[in-house]
Amino acid sequence: AANIFLAVIVVSLVFWSVTVLVRLRPIAMLRSFSARVLRIQYQHLRAFHNLTAVAAVLVTAHVVLASSTAEQPLRQAVMAVWFVVAMGLYAEHKFIRPFRIRRTPFTVTAVTEDGPDIWTVRMQPPASREWKNRAGQFAYFAFFRGRAGRDEHPFTLSSPAAANGSAGEREIAFTAKTLGDWTARMNAIQPGDPVAVDGPYGLFAIDRVPVEQPLVFLAGGVGITPFLAMLRTLDLRAESRPITLIWNVRHAADLFCASELDAIAQKLEGFQWTAVVSRDPDWPGQKGRLDPTSLSKANLPANALYYLCGPVPQMEAIIRSLRSRGVKPSRIRFENFAM
Repeated sequence: AANIFLAVIVVSLVFWSVTVLVRLRPIAMLRSFSARVLRIQYQHLRAFHNLTAVAAVLVTAHVVLASSTAEQPLRQAVMAVWFVVAMGLYAEHKFIRPFRIRRTPFTVTAVTEDGPDIWTVRMQPPASREWKNRAGQFAYFAFFRGRAGRDEHPFTLSSPAAANGSAGEREIAFTAKTLGDWTARMNAIQPGDPVAVDGPYGLFAIDRVPVEQPLVFLAGGVGITPFLAMLRTLDLRAESRPITLIWNVRHAADLFCASELDAIAQKLEGFQWTAVVSRDPDWPGQKGRLDPTSLSKANLPANALYYLCGPVPQMEAIIRSLRSRGVKPSRIRFENFAM
């Protein structure tokens, strides 16, 4: 049982941690190798993580059956309380909450291909389901029909912040690139499909940051989605903020929302954005990668808060660059797009 607990802790820290561990190069290399070579997916890690329940049962059985425990009623009571609380929390997380969520599924309203292998799925909650989310948060989605399968997957919401209100105001959406086994089947999702939505979660948001605070958004690929949600929210509210967005993609065709960003820049004073394209020789704008070299050439506000979202290796290189320029860790906030 102790070995199971230890294994789950190690795997969780290596693959799910968003702390300083992900900034260590060996950890980043291991995560990349596991995803690309071993093809370890999110659902595999989640299944392994659930072994904690098995370990809890084994620990309880071991302690209760020990002769030293039988001689001490207090120890028996402590173990009984611990087991009931642990199993109760597990049951709520794995069975009760999913049951409640599946009783009030959202309905897919549209599925669109916004760019090469980039899909957006729009959903509407039922009238009986309360829903509020901040721009930049994520949720877990499980589809009931079709080849997409019933496995639960986390995605950042690309739609504006939503609150309980009219039907249009409550519609949510996520945008994803077909990178893994599941996302490659996103085109199988059809309007009218029911979907269980668990969320929202996450603290990657700007709504509690003072309006006058300069912000720098650094996005890699489909890591644009939380920033797109934030900018759409500001656009709807006609709320201007000093924001600089730098978006790095491989090809110009990957800039699936470029015209929308241009329109927002025309309406919101203080917002500006730049695209950096790495593998398109015909691109007329800035070429290359969003890396320490290109970042050092950008004229960024000295007192800015930095928000980063994209592939882990790229974001870690940028974090190191910002730190070398004297940016304090408290001014750097990042969202990992990984397993």
